[in-house]
Amino acid sequence: MKATIEIRTVSPKEAIEWLSHPFPNQRLMRETKVYRLMDDMKRKRFKLGPDAILNIRDYSAPGEKPVYLNANGQHRLEAVRRTNLSQEFLVMWSDDMDLFKIVDDVMKRSVSDVVRDCKNATVLAAATNWILKYDKNMLSIRGYTNRVATRYDAIAFIEKHEALLQEAYAVVSPLYRKYHYKIKSVATGFLALATRFSNKIVAQEFVTAVFSGEGGSIHTQILHEILQKDLAMSPGKNRLAHAYILGLLIKAFNYHVSGDRKRHPLRLMDGEIYPKFVKNETATLPNEDRLAA
Repeated sequence: MKATIEIRTVSPKEAIEWLSHPFPNQRLMRETKVYRLMDDMKRKRFKLGPDAILNIRDYSAPGEKPVYLNANGQHRLEAVRRTNLSQEFLVMWSDDMDLFKIVDDVMKRSVSDVVRDCKNATVLAAATNWILKYDKNMLSIRGYTNRVATRYDAIAFIEKHEALLQEAYAVVSPLYRKYHYKIKSVATGFLALATRFSNKIVAQEFVTAVFSGEGGSIHTQILHEILQKDLAMSPGKNRLAHAYILGLLIKAFNYHVSGDRKRHPLRLMDGEIYPKFVKNETATLPNEDRLAA
């Protein structure tokens, strides 16, 4: 096998050229991945990484001019094309067609891997994901929108707000161990968000009442019953999506802190705007102290 590796500034024109010669059986382009890369490039946060753009020579191509097929890096190249911004990459040129078989043959590092020194890293990373999706208006009752929260955003948020996240998880963790509702990261993210908009103790008491079914208000009781029914569902059944549960938590919390004791139906309907917290002046974390969307 012959191979050369270089650090190269790839222009939009080169990206278009390389994308025009895809290696056979490339995976489909994932739009959310492209949007995430575009966001980093536009905000000048994209970094040179160790994952090389891989171009493999096609000896079956006619003519004397060498033709190379792009075997790795199509999402980054597509982001360069769409943003019209040149970027620096590690680029590998090879003549070994079998290299394509081992592309992505290692596990990609997650946010929790990057912040591994942080206690409870896995849960905090997942909770941060919910917070950023809320901040960027990415949530819907059926899932997510096309807007993306980048890994850079998540790491920056954890570094800035670790104490807030750890405090929220310290409340949720014993409740999770006792009642087993499969919403550990959702509840942690919700509690961290709720302390922006209401008194911290009120938010903690609300979460405790939802898990335990004790105390609270009519709406914590209703949500507790919903979670019990969801927990009783057999694996593989249509259990509630976590985005839906987060929406219910927000909706019930707004009723709870407003003092509304009427029994409102606690559900989210198709076409309904995703719930937003009602801001309360007793918030313990200023609303503007969130990551800019």
